[in-house]
Amino acid sequence: MINLSVAALTRAWLVAVIASLLLWLGCAVTQVWNSQVYFANLQRALQLVADGPPPAIDRWN
Repeated sequence: MINLSVAALTRAWLVAVIASLLLWLGCAVTQVWNSQVYFANLQRALQLVADGPPPAIDRWN
């Protein structure tokens, strides 16, 4: 009976460790993904600023 309890606790511990690792990996991937998107768009925004303001377009004439 004790062996069955130890086996169940071991299995539950293993599932908890795997779930924790997957959660940690998901958070790490999300941070890297957000950083890459942020820096790519930051570079694009800085290029737009360096080009100067857009030309004025008079849409009514």
